[in-house]
Amino acid sequence: MEWQPIATAPKMKNILLWAATDISETGEIKNWKMDTGYWSSGAQCWVWGGCQIRKYDIQPTHWQSLPTPPTILRTVEEQSPMPAPSELRQTHTYVTMDVPHHVYVMIRQKLLNAGYTHAVDDKEDELDMHGIALTCSE
Repeated sequence: MEWQPIATAPKMKNILLWAATDISETGEIKNWKMDTGYWSSGAQCWVWGGCQIRKYDIQPTHWQSLPTPPTILRTVEEQSPMPAPSELRQTHTYVTMDVPHHVYVMIRQKLLNAGYTHAVDDKEDELDMHGIALTCSE
């Protein structure tokens, strides 16, 4: 697949879009953006990375077709059992804060009462509070 000038891009078809976002005085590309998108005939603009691109935003300059997705179907002999959803775990960086046991128990119970069972890991005695804020009532 070769990059094509944006003027040749198909309309209303999801494609890969590219633009330089920072170019040095010598013409060296220092930073760039690449994401999927399409030309919206109704809005008369590019929808890039899920956002409509306004006239004064950096516009895509090149495009190419999306690659063929990987084949995920396998023969029965090749298939390994899929883990249960409860066994799947996303990874991300986080900070661990030590709190007194009674505080841990109180927060854990509040999370469980609110339905945040995914935040409680009984094996590690950790509460994964990604996207949850704490407030101080003092």
